[in-house]
Amino acid sequence: MSIDYKLHEYNLPSGADYRARVQHQRTLDLDDVINHMVTFNSGLSKAIMIAVFGEFLRTLIFLLVDGYKIETPFAVFSITIKGTFASPDDKFDYQRHKIELNIAVGDPLKDGFEGQVHPRKRKMVLPHPIINRCTSGNAPTASNVLWPGRIATIHGTGLKFDENDPSQGIFLTPVQSSADPEPVGPPIRIDDVGHNKGRKLVFVVPPDLPPGLYQLEVRARFGKHAVRSGKYSKVLIVQ
Repeated sequence: MSIDYKLHEYNLPSGADYRARVQHQRTLDLDDVINHMVTFNSGLSKAIMIAVFGEFLRTLIFLLVDGYKIETPFAVFSITIKGTFASPDDKFDYQRHKIELNIAVGDPLKDGFEGQVHPRKRKMVLPHPIINRCTSGNAPTASNVLWPGRIATIHGTGLKFDENDPSQGIFLTPVQSSADPEPVGPPIRIDDVGHNKGRKLVFVVPPDLPPGLYQLEVRARFGKHAVRSGKYSKVLIVQ
């Protein structure tokens, strides 16, 4: 069994630092746990286990409210009172004090977990613009044709950019061919952007854009990091 993690950069006053962030497979609820127990042939039906867990929760609350500290194999439950008291004669005041439930990991659960867990590092993927689709108002089902002076839409993630920063934006670069998308001219920055959000960009294709093949690119800055780029997998045809 392994625990996947990725390193993420934290910008601290003392300088950049990297910390691990666990990549959970997914979130499971009690119903999922019970289904796993049934799969593991626990000998109990799902209906019985649901009833047992429900009764356990009801009893746990009853005992905690009655002032008991409860130790179980997976957790220790206890009550604390937060806040200061002015004198030995002072009493609990809901305006100044608070009753809180404390839950600590039980030793059997902790020992079992530590004995089986194995961390596994995953490659860190820096956030960047991802273009999934580009369509034109003339042909919303076409994903590789643009018409000068007409509206076009880009769909994807991480697309939002600062329109006042000339290093960011939507760029069209003329290329030689679809098979060899090497630039044959400088990138052209789109000035007329009507919708600028993370999942969708709407812009007007420059009216004077010459016909030909173009590489679509979105450049955006994420936080204090350098500008990052995302290119469309298809070469666009300007009619």
